[in-house]
Amino acid sequence: MTVNIEDMRCPLCNIVQDTHTHLFFECGFSLQVWLKVKAYILITNVGNSWMDFVLAVKSIAHMRLEKAVVASILFGATVYFIWQERNNRLFKKKWRPVDQVFDIIFSTTRLKLMTLKFKDSVYVA
Repeated sequence: MTVNIEDMRCPLCNIVQDTHTHLFFECGFSLQVWLKVKAYILITNVGNSWMDFVLAVKSIAHMRLEKAVVASILFGATVYFIWQERNNRLFKKKWRPVDQVFDIIFSTTRLKLMTLKFKDSVYVA
């Protein structure tokens, strides 16, 4: 069995090799999703890497607990739904635009946040 390099291209952009780094933080599709997510939680000055996002969430964690929780949930949901979009395109041949993926991320995060209860804390503003 031979593997065709063409088949290993990113299913989201079909330009470069499919790697985790490219898929989540370099692919044009993913970058558009991340820009919307970062704008929503007002951390637009964050770079485009795992570590940049983790450090940004960590830096706001001491200021406002709620914002850190929202950012953490959004981060997880974004990774999950970018991966899901990759798999949908690769295995089911189904495509969703950036806005639809963001709407799913936003809705899922909103539903999750509705189930949480925040205790009064010195960190909550």
